[in-house]
Amino acid sequence: MDSNHEGLPGLEPQNQENDRAKINGRSANEEAWHATSAAADGNESGTIYSSAVSFEDLDISPKLQAELLQGLYVEMGFTKPSRIQAQTLPLILQHPYKSLIAQAHNGSGKTTCFALAMLSRVDASVNQPQALCLCPTRELVAQNVMVLEKMGKFTSIRTTSTIAVTPASASRQADPFVGP
Repeated sequence: MDSNHEGLPGLEPQNQENDRAKINGRSANEEAWHATSAAADGNESGTIYSSAVSFEDLDISPKLQAELLQGLYVEMGFTKPSRIQAQTLPLILQHPYKSLIAQAHNGSGKTTCFALAMLSRVDASVNQPQALCLCPTRELVAQNVMVLEKMGKFTSIRTTSTIAVTPASASRQADPFVGP
């Protein structure tokens, strides 16, 4: 079995020539798998995943959709999803919920991705903790609280943290060259 395809049923090379034949930068077996998966999902783009052109395309909780979209557009200043948001939000907002590991550059909108997913799953009528975000640093806690508060501003969802976030600490967090 080819080590690149280990553990993936149906992707074992038939012979070495077939495995070396490249189609769109993929082996013939990989190309067949992608085409089959896309056809099964009704997706003609050649990928098994969909992406969002606008935030309205997302499967956001109907109870909170208008308020969360207002937070995204008015408070956060978004006009459309960034690349990482367009690719990951459809995956993490659709049922059944799945775990996701994604990587993107600083400032690309990763925090907005998981914050929107967290906020959209909260039942605003229940007055008890419903979501928990663990952060490795105080700075990241401050950033996440700021994003959650802005995005959730038009909802009745409350946010709290393990650190005291003040305007001064938030501005220091935004400028890494400012001392304590």
